[in-house]
Amino acid sequence: MSIASYFSRTVAPPLFRLMKIDIFHYRRWLLETEKWSPEKRDKWRLERLGDIIEHCWDHVPFYKMLWENYGVKIRRPRHFNELNHFPIVTRDMIRDNRDQLIPDNIEKIPHKADSTGGTTGSPLKYFHDLKLHALRYGYVLIGWEFAGYHFGDDVCYIAGGSLIAENRSLRNRARSWLERGHGVSCVGMNMDVALKCHQMILKFKPTVIHGYPSMIAEFCNIKDHFHPGPYDDLKAVITTAEMLHPHYRKQIEDNLCVPVFDHYGFNDGGLLSYECIQHSGYHYNDLESVVEVIDPDAHGTGRLAVTNLWNHSMPFIRYENGDLVTLNSEPCSCGRIYPLIGNVFGRSGDILRFANGNTLGTPGLTLIFKEMPIDGWQVVQKGLNNIEVRIKTNHEINPYDIAYIKKVIHLHASADVDVHVVRVEELSLTSRGKLKPVFVEMNQ
Repeated sequence: MSIASYFSRTVAPPLFRLMKIDIFHYRRWLLETEKWSPEKRDKWRLERLGDIIEHCWDHVPFYKMLWENYGVKIRRPRHFNELNHFPIVTRDMIRDNRDQLIPDNIEKIPHKADSTGGTTGSPLKYFHDLKLHALRYGYVLIGWEFAGYHFGDDVCYIAGGSLIAENRSLRNRARSWLERGHGVSCVGMNMDVALKCHQMILKFKPTVIHGYPSMIAEFCNIKDHFHPGPYDDLKAVITTAEMLHPHYRKQIEDNLCVPVFDHYGFNDGGLLSYECIQHSGYHYNDLESVVEVIDPDAHGTGRLAVTNLWNHSMPFIRYENGDLVTLNSEPCSCGRIYPLIGNVFGRSGDILRFANGNTLGTPGLTLIFKEMPIDGWQVVQKGLNNIEVRIKTNHEINPYDIAYIKKVIHLHASADVDVHVVRVEELSLTSRGKLKPVFVEMNQ
């Protein structure tokens, strides 16, 4: 173990406690709950469900009005299937009623503001309880341990990070150092970015590479030009933020000679899930959220709805994020108690390729729109050096936002790429009625 890793493992626990985000406490608590019987877990979950439902009735105007309009009278469900009496809530409903979703006792709830760039092309701003934030981070540690990681190990990120390097805050730099995280911003991939990734991996000798599957696969395609074969000390690749297509997994595993562990989740509604060594699905923390499949078809595939059991600062009750999933009814052969999401259908987008060989990927592009007050977005490639950015909004697009969009795309693709930002009333949908945020619309 390096001196830096030892320092991180020693110093991090008291620092996180000082910040009132005691992730190591919740990791220990989750490990203790793994010994609970299924009956004890369900009793605990049902009690928490009753607590959050009562909180919404008493303090959250949006839910009180919505449930009264639907004729719901249940304050404390007696069993989980009573959730069927409550209406589904969509991302648009959350966005349109955000002020009414903030509880009237918000000042008594330690919380933080957060936002999503919208991997589905639909950004959202929300609040998270600090206890929930710590719990989720504690489960991240457990999920990463499935892949052989332990806190303090060096990690190399091939992901979004800060879109413009000078925007990275001192606090973020300090946290990355404490967590032994080292990153290269990968909105897109080209020879220069791949070389930076390669040099980063050689320098820090990470246990894990974490990032976007499309960009890691693109990196593998380029890496062989200057470094054929695997890296020393690397144990696994953990992928996130978009669909891990089979050809991405194969390309990464064949090139880096380590297994890929996929991650699926979304912060707004409150879901985290990770593959274990069996790779037969995604283990999610059932003590954080109740997971439902709405209107499943003959194969068990339906719309995902999540009810978070912890988030009082902005509750998400039967929240649909737009993805289709299946749930595994049988426990995993790995022996872990956490239930499994079987398959996930969503969050897919094309890789945009330009005349100079540079590429842009969906997850990194989402970060452009993270803080913008808009209803949705799409990035559409119309030609080898031509992009149309479609913004759905009820107001005129801020000229600063237009300049920022162009600056980021030019930085990561090329200054030669012609970027048109247009305001639209509706965004294009696929034949299945889903919003695809990034796609190619040209003859190739």
